[in-house]
Amino acid sequence: MPEAKRPRAPERWQRPRRLGLFLGAGLDHSRAGRDGAGMLAHFESLDCEGHVFTDGSDGPEKSRTWHHADAPLLLSRSDDLAVLHFDRRTSPAALSAFRRLNCIKLVRYHGVVPPDRLGMFSLKASRAAGHARRTLRILAEIDVALFLCAAPEQVRDLVEIGIDAREIATVPCFHQFDALSAAAPDPGARISLDRGAMNVLAVGTVEPSKNYEALIRAFSRLVDKARVPLALNIIGRHPPEHSDYLGRLLGLAGELGHAERIFFHPRLSTEALATVFRECDLFWSMRTYETQSSSLIESMGFGLPALAGAARVEARMPGTASPDRGTGPAGSNPVNAARAAAAILLDEQARREAARAVRTRFRAEFSTTAIAAKLADALADAGIGPARAPDEKAEESRAGRPPAALESDACACSGCTAEAVEWLDLPDLPELIHAARDRCATARARVRWPLDAQRDLLNWAARRGVSESAEIAAYFARFDVRRAMARLTVPAEAGHLDGAMRLLWTVDRDAGAFYDLTTHASVAAYLAWFERQGIALTRAGDTGGNR
Repeated sequence: MPEAKRPRAPERWQRPRRLGLFLGAGLDHSRAGRDGAGMLAHFESLDCEGHVFTDGSDGPEKSRTWHHADAPLLLSRSDDLAVLHFDRRTSPAALSAFRRLNCIKLVRYHGVVPPDRLGMFSLKASRAAGHARRTLRILAEIDVALFLCAAPEQVRDLVEIGIDAREIATVPCFHQFDALSAAAPDPGARISLDRGAMNVLAVGTVEPSKNYEALIRAFSRLVDKARVPLALNIIGRHPPEHSDYLGRLLGLAGELGHAERIFFHPRLSTEALATVFRECDLFWSMRTYETQSSSLIESMGFGLPALAGAARVEARMPGTASPDRGTGPAGSNPVNAARAAAAILLDEQARREAARAVRTRFRAEFSTTAIAAKLADALADAGIGPARAPDEKAEESRAGRPPAALESDACACSGCTAEAVEWLDLPDLPELIHAARDRCATARARVRWPLDAQRDLLNWAARRGVSESAEIAAYFARFDVRRAMARLTVPAEAGHLDGAMRLLWTVDRDAGAFYDLTTHASVAAYLAWFERQGIALTRAGDTGGNR
């Protein structure tokens, strides 16, 4: 067995001059591609020059895509950083080029297919997955400073080949929620959904490994049990080698008598996919061996209740825990799966609580800000990056507090009951943004979530006539804003803000993604934005009795 202990990176390293990502298929729509795109954007925000290395021919320089053979030339300094995204598409040539580098090396391990599931893939994919599992042991022989995993079973895979557990860090994969949430609505995608039914969403390549037969059987039982119209929307690529599998699924839907309720969509554009996420009522994950799905995490960001595809991965999949946390196990039994789905879909209160729970968990664990912070901590713990200051960590902890904790603070300082200040007792914030975009003629078609979206929301709420709607009136009349919010925890630099301004801070808990609240200039800019909003609301007139 190879030596498990490997040297740390030099302590002098603070920030890489260049970053190189080894991706088998580049920045595509796969989990590795999305993770690579997010990692590239994160390091580029730190003024790092980023490059992508693939097995294809080197592309134009402006695209930053190169052949992996060019890596030794572009990553020539010892303080450069190379990250190998290892999955079944990693070629031996790419692994060899990565091994020869003299810079700091990291491995992002995306997992390989378990041997007992190889038969569910095409012959080509099965061979690639089997080869990746055999190649995995080479990683233990490479001088790697840190291994990044996203799930416990991935950690076990690395430990089994001789990697020291102290050299492994668990960091969730980046995703494309930010791009989806900022995308403009696509009317065509909205029309393609069944507007008269509750829509269930499943995302993934249509191939046998996803076990869509179990999903269709469970959905058919759900339709028979429910008293409301339902529709199942499956979004994913249809590989030509699995065309017969798609035919079998359509035949199964016809045999069960619900072919008109099940729709297969090819891969959608970013705008269309974002619209589908906003319009659907339940996300059904069919993963049975992978514990992290980018689509599942993105659905959590939209507040979409999720259902696990298999009971044995229920506790480990992000967003799939217990019904009181907004999700439930589907299991392998169609009867249990239909029962779990009905418990969420047919109970409006449970569905609202589920949406609030998954959105809170997303902000705390899987937002881009949270993932970037975990990555920075992992690098610092491995001795290959600067540690974040203690006050910065404390600030992040305060900014990321869940709505329930904020409600508790408001109750404590106002003397109100929890019911009197229930967090946003009106449509969830993304839904409210969507309503603002539809009703306010001055709202931009494209907004960046959450900062610009919040500004549009506030401008919309301040308009005469609109502010008299039941939702907005209920929001501003539930409690005395100045009294309840005056003592909410905010950074010291914002301590002079009154209750109305602190309310803005409370609503936008992810503001740190757009303002570095550790520098004086950024804090000043952020507070200036608050002041501008206060002036705008004052000029627009009173929007509520306690405003």
